[in-house]
Amino acid sequence: MINSIYKKILTSFLVVSIIPLFIGIIAIFSYFQNEKTKELSKIMANQLSIRIESFLNLIKHEENNIEKIIELSSYSNDIKTETFLKFLIFKSKLIKEADIIDKNGSLILGESYIDFLFPGKKIKIPKTKYSIEFSHNLYFLKIKENLNREKILILKISLKNLIENYFISQSNIYKYFITDSKGKLLYHSNYLYVLTMKKINIPSFNKINEIFFKSKIPEESTTCFAYVRNIPELNLNFGISIDKKIALKEIYSFLYRGIFIIAIIIILSIVISFILSKKLSTPIKDLEIATKNIRKGNYIIKIPKKLPKDEIGELYANFELMVKTISRLITEKEIQLNKLNLLFDTITDSIYVINSNYEIVLINRNELEYINKELSETIGEKCYKIFANRESICPNCLIEKVKKDKKIHALNNINLVKEGFRQECKREYVNMTFYPFGKDEFLIYIKDLTTIYKILNEVEFEREKLFVTLHSIGDGVIVVDKDKNIILINNPAKEILKIDNIKENTQINIIFPEIEKYLNESFKLKKQINIKETKIIKNNDEIIVENSISPIFIKDKLEGAVIVFRDITEKKKLEEEIIKKEKLEAVGMLAAGIAHDFNNILTAALGNISLCELYIKNKEKLIEKLKFTEQSLYNAKNLTEKLLTFSKGGYLIKETSDIKKIIKESVDFILSGKDIKVKYEFPDDLWLVKGDSSQLVQVFHNLAINSVEAIEKDGLIEISTKNITISKDSILPLPPGNYVMITFKDNGKGIPQEILHKIFDPFFSTKKGGSGLGLATVYNIIKKHNGYIKVDSLVGKGTMFFIYLPAETTKDIKETKKDETKETKTILIMDDNDELRETVKELLALLGNKVYTATKGEEAIEIYKNNKIDLVILDLTIIGGMGGKETIKELLKIDKNVKAIVSSGYSDDDAMANYKEYGFIGKIEKPYTIAKLKKLLEEIS
Repeated sequence: MINSIYKKILTSFLVVSIIPLFIGIIAIFSYFQNEKTKELSKIMANQLSIRIESFLNLIKHEENNIEKIIELSSYSNDIKTETFLKFLIFKSKLIKEADIIDKNGSLILGESYIDFLFPGKKIKIPKTKYSIEFSHNLYFLKIKENLNREKILILKISLKNLIENYFISQSNIYKYFITDSKGKLLYHSNYLYVLTMKKINIPSFNKINEIFFKSKIPEESTTCFAYVRNIPELNLNFGISIDKKIALKEIYSFLYRGIFIIAIIIILSIVISFILSKKLSTPIKDLEIATKNIRKGNYIIKIPKKLPKDEIGELYANFELMVKTISRLITEKEIQLNKLNLLFDTITDSIYVINSNYEIVLINRNELEYINKELSETIGEKCYKIFANRESICPNCLIEKVKKDKKIHALNNINLVKEGFRQECKREYVNMTFYPFGKDEFLIYIKDLTTIYKILNEVEFEREKLFVTLHSIGDGVIVVDKDKNIILINNPAKEILKIDNIKENTQINIIFPEIEKYLNESFKLKKQINIKETKIIKNNDEIIVENSISPIFIKDKLEGAVIVFRDITEKKKLEEEIIKKEKLEAVGMLAAGIAHDFNNILTAALGNISLCELYIKNKEKLIEKLKFTEQSLYNAKNLTEKLLTFSKGGYLIKETSDIKKIIKESVDFILSGKDIKVKYEFPDDLWLVKGDSSQLVQVFHNLAINSVEAIEKDGLIEISTKNITISKDSILPLPPGNYVMITFKDNGKGIPQEILHKIFDPFFSTKKGGSGLGLATVYNIIKKHNGYIKVDSLVGKGTMFFIYLPAETTKDIKETKKDETKETKTILIMDDNDELRETVKELLALLGNKVYTATKGEEAIEIYKNNKIDLVILDLTIIGGMGGKETIKELLKIDKNVKAIVSSGYSDDDAMANYKEYGFIGKIEKPYTIAKLKKLLEEIS
């Protein structure tokens, strides 16, 4: 419809405006062309007349000249004819050839070479004075017919030369042409026209004509305006022409501009007409679409926000009102139908609509599928026949009651088989509701409860099974909801928690408060949580249980949790008794090993002391035995360090160390005097390690001793180190960072695979009489340094230990500068052991120092107040008095620059590891030697 309106508007616009404009432009073009033609006619007639007159005068002039030449030549028989002809041609620029013939036309003398070869040939005598020979493009001028009474002189003048040299200017826009009397083109400035055209059709003379000049080259063919005049005396037609395109250039330009303007107007008209048609036709189109939608049953129409205040706007308003009225009426009917359709076809239960005669009026799809009948088979049939397969009204039918009081009546939870509706029925249990439905019609709604009854029976059966199962198992089971209310608890749970009855919705924290935090955690993590041990107190008795909490989620929604627990109190007591027994056995074993080692050490020490008495006069022997005694006492010290490291671990006294030096000194000391080779491989750029040097020495002492005991012959120990960086993805149980890896390998007898996993266990030893502390100490020290150790071994091949220690990549080792100058110092020693105090006093005095002693902190403080003290050595532990940590606090109050050294026989006190934090400037471990005291004095100088 829009297209039709658009075409009509566009056509009307073209007819009214464009076509008259186009006709006007054509009329103006025709007028100007006619005026231009008249103007050209006058100009061309004038130009041609001037040219023809000049041409005729020129011919006459040339004839007069020729006549004069002939007369002046005094032609006679004495003059040679050939000489005469040459002279005649030479004197005239127009004459091309000259022939002398007799009256019969036979050639007597000719100027051309052909005439010389063929003398006496016949030459046609022109009938008129002027004639044209087109084949040579010559103009024949017959003169002097009675030349010498018997001869005729014929002069041939070049028409082309005559025109081009004396008549026509080539630069002019006007072109000149010549035809014979029959219209044959004899001359044109474009010679291709002469060769192509046989004849020119000249409608009339002395009038402007349109002549088409055809050329062999199509691009040069053109239509011209031409003006032609006939020259009777020459029997020729002279014409002047101008190219039509040139002549009408301005008019054509006007025409092209007019056409362009018309094209623009046409485009604008199309656009304008489209806009107008769009504006005019959009409302109509909307109405057209609305009518189509209404025809399809769609009563929603699109109405503009602003209606035009005209007939179309009124039409819109009336149409909308009409559609809304129709739509409302139809919608009301559709709602009623939809209700019935939804009621009968979407409800999964069964529905009958029957009349007062018990005939079926309507039946829904679900019931049709159940009874396996078509709608046509049921409509009009008796309801009791279709529903119950009966010949009479069903028992307990309530239709009569509904008829009477017009109220809803129902039969609930009836068994159709028992009530006699059917002998066999898949739909066993139902609810039936009877509704008044219209005039003398009733709706029967049947809800099938058979599946629900079966599910309830199954659930009840499963619930009973679950109940019996929960109460029969030995573990306690509690089920709680999402609010932690107990919804189920079995008898074992009651027995374990020592409770009798539980009220409904009891919170779990009332009977089992210890489990609540784990329950919250399980809810938060949404996963099962296992708790190995939970201690609960019931009636002053401690009960130990192990628990498992499993949250219940249904479709990602928390519904509750199941708590399963068992009483492991007796089990734990039994385990503790077993552990106590094993510990007593281990302590006995440890005591036996320590007693054995200490007895050996004491035996060696006492023996050497006895020998010292015998060698009192032999100084060399005395010194030798004293050194053996000193070494035995060092062994005793090392044994106590092992015990401390293993039992309590001790505090690490960390310092930046060169691990290469520690390894080399430790291993070389153990291998001294033994026939075992050692091979070291240390890179130059090996990182430093921050750790306790004395404990790391124990590591490599023990590893070296372990290798020496395993090597039988041709012993070789290979030790290598390298820098490694542990990433997050590493399989090693170490945090990411830089580490030094130490590989300690020997070629000993190796360790069997079945006991390889036990070598780091305390008290485990394959050596007869061994305490099993060596590798256990190694493991503890590496672990305290935040490192890692693993072992690999093959029987008969040897053992390889891999040690990883955290690296220190930014610090250098601080070397202690020794002060070679000796200076007497005043030193205060505080220790509660009289023998140790006097021994140290004597040693320091031998080194040239003045020494004060004190037995406890109070005494030391008074001495410091009354004397100038350079150095204080304080024992950490004082029985019955102020110890080192308390004493340094008081001394700092007296003198903030006090120089104090902490001393102890234990390495597990924090003051020994972090002495600077307590105000000390250094530390010294017991036992003392004169070398150790001397080194201490040098370090603090």
